[in-house]
Amino acid sequence: MARNKIVTSVSLTPEVFKMGRDEGYNFSELLEEAIIDRNDPQKEIAFLQGQIQYHQDKIHELNQKIEIVKKAENKIKEFIVMEAIEHYLPDYRLTGVLRDSVERRLCEKLKLTPEELVEVFDEHL
Repeated sequence: MARNKIVTSVSLTPEVFKMGRDEGYNFSELLEEAIIDRNDPQKEIAFLQGQIQYHQDKIHELNQKIEIVKKAENKIKEFIVMEAIEHYLPDYRLTGVLRDSVERRLCEKLKLTPEELVEVFDEHL
C-alpha cells in the first residue's frame, strides 16, 4: 500500500523567520533534511515495519479478547446446561424423553442438535 504524498506550504512572517534565525535555526537546512528523511527508503522500510509490528500487537490483543469472550460463552453455556438438567432431569428420568417444546427451546438456547441434547441428559442419568 503506497503512502499518499502530502504537499504543505508554510508561510513564515519576517518576525518568525528572524526569531528562528536568532535561535540558530536554518530553515532551508531543516526543510532539506525533512525532504531527505521522507525519501529515504530505509526510513520508509523502518516505518512500515513499525506499522506491521503495531498491527500484529493489535491482532494479538484482539485474539486474547476473543478467547476471553469464548471462555465466558462456554461458562454461560455450562450454566444453562446445568440449570436445564436440574430442572428437566426428573421428568426425563421418568419418561426417557423431553417434551418437544422443551427440547426445541433447549436446542436453540444451547445451539445443540436434539441428539446432542439427549446425550447430555443421558450422561447425567
